[in-house]
Amino acid sequence: MKINLNKIKKTIKIKFETIGQSVSAKTAGIKQTISDKTPGFLKTQPDKPINPLLVYGIIGVTFLFLVVITLPTILQDRNLTNLGYSETAIDNMREQGMVSTIIDNQYYSETMNSNFENNVEMDTTYLPLYTVFSLLDDDTILMYQRLVVKGYDQSSILTIFDELQDYEITYLLTLNKLDNLEEYINDCKSNSGNSYDSFSLTNTYYTANDTETGTAADTSSVTMLVNNHNYLTEDYVPEGLGEVSVRYASTGVYLAEECASALESMIQMYESLGAEYGFYVSSGYRDWESQQSIYDSYEATYGDGANALAAKPGFSEHQTGLAVDFATTESGITFAESDEFTWLVANAASYGFILRYPEGKEYITGVSYEPWHFRYVGVEVALAVTESGMTYEEYYALYLEAMPENIDELVAQNQANG
Repeated sequence: MKINLNKIKKTIKIKFETIGQSVSAKTAGIKQTISDKTPGFLKTQPDKPINPLLVYGIIGVTFLFLVVITLPTILQDRNLTNLGYSETAIDNMREQGMVSTIIDNQYYSETMNSNFENNVEMDTTYLPLYTVFSLLDDDTILMYQRLVVKGYDQSSILTIFDELQDYEITYLLTLNKLDNLEEYINDCKSNSGNSYDSFSLTNTYYTANDTETGTAADTSSVTMLVNNHNYLTEDYVPEGLGEVSVRYASTGVYLAEECASALESMIQMYESLGAEYGFYVSSGYRDWESQQSIYDSYEATYGDGANALAAKPGFSEHQTGLAVDFATTESGITFAESDEFTWLVANAASYGFILRYPEGKEYITGVSYEPWHFRYVGVEVALAVTESGMTYEEYYALYLEAMPENIDELVAQNQANG
């Protein structure tokens, strides 16, 4: 945008002429009033010629003053125009008081320009996101906050939103901050067949069953997350642990009290439908030693492949007392083939249970598809997880993991650091 000094001079000249005409008219009126009231008074005052130099001096000073006060606006407009904003967008941006923020951060996108053109009221706390999105929803803001907490800088976060799909971002949230984000993005792009229903990548981005790189599970709620990188200590035993009646489980099955109560209600409901066969719990709570024995047997048979079939002690959901393995009373078929499984998939969430290791999401859960394995998380969360279509890893990372109380401050710092 070129500064047109001639145009500025012409504008100032017109304004001065207008002002001069107005002053002359008012002066003539004053003279007439004085003349009417004191005849002959003005005639005694000799007319003195006005010094042209004085006039031009005043005009020159005024011109410089106007240039000084308008130049910053002109320079701002040029900067914004160079970024790509239209005149309408700039005018509305100035009305909203966002000019300095936009220029300081060099924010621009077609969606942001469109928003300003339409005078859309934007959330200034999350202004950078409008370089990617025209409108923001609660999930987008939550993802943004989670990425900030993970330690990604502003540039990386905007790249993530610009380059990745939602299901690629939710998986990213389940991981510790990646040092090589570009590798992950390229991996996602090379696996372009991924979708909400099925997800896998070529590389691995976490170390499984490792207490040094993993995180100690928050055991304060039935929604606790235990998996390949969230672990329980060796001495953890769930509260209210009790043996389940043989009406609902094999002999010697123990579960946490809340889980057992929900399980009984669910099985009773299925029985009331008059189904030919039923289902029961074949495995529930396992302590550290029991899980170690199971893992060792799988490792002896499958070597490194054991991690996908059985968790190491401390990394097994069964130690929570909230996980159950189901079996059908019908013989000769797998549980996945049974009517009981079909009913559970459709109804278990209403009793607080989720299918924990769904088909197509093995890469995310780190566990092979297990149609028999369900996990109690409470009715509200179970319904939400089921509706979301996410794995529990993703849902927990996005919605349930504790958020720092000073998240707004962290977001502001993140934006300030660029």
